[in-house]
Amino acid sequence: MVRLISPYGPGGSNDISLRLLAEEFGRSLHQQFIVENKPGAGTRIANDLVAHAPGDGYTILYVAAPYATAEALFGKLTYDRKDLRPVAMAVIAPLFLIISAEAPFKTLPDLIAYGKSSGRTDLRLTRRRLAAASCRRAPVQGCRRQGSQHPVPR
Repeated sequence: MVRLISPYGPGGSNDISLRLLAEEFGRSLHQQFIVENKPGAGTRIANDLVAHAPGDGYTILYVAAPYATAEALFGKLTYDRKDLRPVAMAVIAPLFLIISAEAPFKTLPDLIAYGKSSGRTDLRLTRRRLAAASCRRAPVQGCRRQGSQHPVPR
């Protein structure tokens, strides 16, 4: 049995793509591949688990950018990044800037021009400010509350 470790909660894009890979790996390699979700601590829980697992290839981490930035963001880690080695890029997932249809800009150049003309020096790209939407808290399963939560438009 091969353990595929996701540092995110179930149901997100990382989890779904990993489950699809697990199914294909199992079919192709005639081996059981099990997905285990180990969310929390900015992916450090899963990273640590895999870094301290036997180096036999039966415990595999499926992680995105936070793996590469963890040390810069959090300082000293409970594992040495040298104990982990990327072996393949599995998925390319584009990210988008999405705005309210009622916003006064329609393109990225429009957004930049709007920011420059506003006279503000603290313009940030957040849902609340750009969309001018009323917001409420939205707890996410698999994430512990730490500090402030991000607003989610209704």
